[in-house]
Amino acid sequence: MTDLEKIIKLEGRFLANQYSGEASNPSFFITKGSRPILLSAPHSVNHPRGGTIKRADVFTGSLAMILSSITDSSAIVQGRTSQEDPNHDLAGPYKSELKKLVRGNNIRFVLDLHGLAEDREMELAIGTGLGKDDAASEEIMAIRAALVACAERHGFLKIMADGAEYNAGRLGTIASYVRRECGIPGLQLEIRKDYRSPRENPEKAARLTDFLKEFLLAIGVVG
Repeated sequence: MTDLEKIIKLEGRFLANQYSGEASNPSFFITKGSRPILLSAPHSVNHPRGGTIKRADVFTGSLAMILSSITDSSAIVQGRTSQEDPNHDLAGPYKSELKKLVRGNNIRFVLDLHGLAEDREMELAIGTGLGKDDAASEEIMAIRAALVACAERHGFLKIMADGAEYNAGRLGTIASYVRRECGIPGLQLEIRKDYRSPRENPEKAARLTDFLKEFLLAIGVVG
């Protein structure tokens, strides 16, 4: 079975009940790898925000799980819709579990996966949420540069890095949280929907997967 076939099969766990997730799903799918990297997919299912329900960032959960398996990295993925928005609320069960994973598995870097709408011009948007005086800024910026360079090698040309949108600057973002609470670098990666559509756009989805595999394997010595 190819990586894309595995991703499509895994996505069934999340798309059940109109992307609220299968009722039998755990709150979080957690895997533990030997390498000091944690993949996060907090919006793999629908989630609440401001009194309404925001739709899932499709295929981010299955992508995180496959990349975790391939690269021997750890992962945390929201399993079913809850009362929490893990990338917006300042605190909650997802962030608590994430912190446990970081501390218990010597995690030195978190990559938080999200989705951009298909009509966006940029293919990828990277956010560090950095302040000017952040002590970890040099390390985060080096990782960001490596991510951009790897993406460009795989043909991604429309990349936004710490732009006005999607810069992970809010306090509730995963990238901001791990920097403040865990003292390690985190990046938020927004991926346009056509690259998260393995059925409709298999070539683009394969390119995305290959890019992220190469990036994650290359930074395996972080920390």
